Amino acid sequence: MITGNVGPLASYQAPCYVGLYACERYRFTLLPQDDAVEVTLSWQGGARAMLIQLYRAGAGLVHEDLAPRGGTPTITFRRVGLEPMDYELRVVNMEPDATHPFTLTLTTWQ
Repeated sequence: MITGNVGPLASYQAPCYVGLYACERYRFTLLPQDDAVEVTLSWQGGARAMLIQLYRAGAGLVHEDLAPRGGTPTITFRRVGLEPMDYELRVVNMEPDATHPFTLTLTTWQ
């Protein structure tokens, strides 16, 4: 479990999402005995204030997710059939002038 804050954009050296938004990055390695991840991101703010992305390190986007419009400020997703390698989660703040405290949980399994 990781807790942190993301934003505002002015507090970052450079934006990391489409050149417009701040994000925090978290790298992890999926071991050979694991092939799936479950990710939960929750935050303080509006339901559409944050975005989560899963990248293969150096190889591109695997998954991207937003909370449903009008829903709670939480995103949960599962990805199965992943290759053992390095990955990166990006917690993106879609509101450039705001700071959002968040909790990120990552679980891997076979």
